Amino acid sequence: MTLRRADAQHIVHALRLGTVPHRGLEHYAVGQAREFGVLQEELASVASGHSRLKAVRGGYGSGKTFVISRLAEEALSQRFVVSQVVLNRAGYSLHSLERLYQGVMQQLRAKGTEGNALASILDRWVSAAEEYAVEVQNVPEDDEGALRHAVGKRIEVLLQEVVRERPSFAAALRAY
Repeated sequence: MTLRRADAQHIVHALRLGTVPHRGLEHYAVGQAREFGVLQEELASVASGHSRLKAVRGGYGSGKTFVISRLAEEALSQRFVVSQVVLNRAGYSLHSLERLYQGVMQQLRAKGTEGNALASILDRWVSAAEEYAVEVQNVPEDDEGALRHAVGKRIEVLLQEVVRERPSFAAALRAY
């Protein structure tokens, strides 16, 4: 596996700061093959439609952040959306689920996005509704009023299940 110069510089810079780099971790990962293998199996299970929750626990310096960052990197390469939130840092804890959820949403990452991926995900969702209106419903792209109406109707269809389960979330998506 070839190490790109930009990745090497990113790794060295992060290590100088005492943090785990966001990419290129496979170039210097040693001694965690067993743990990483278990997590890759969990990732494969999720990819096949199952849900999983896995907590990683260990002493200071045992490599928790490193192995989770490496798993996030692997998940991103498989087109997953990932979020990493450290409990008890910046007020994130299981005792404040609203704050924890806020942290999860703020830390969302997706392949090809920089920073918070939520806006990008929502933009892709709206774009998919627009493509559906143009390609399936044959709405002319240059008829802005008709396109806006068709996209709104398509979004309402997509939100029907969300409305039943989480009406306030559906309202937030509509507003976006």
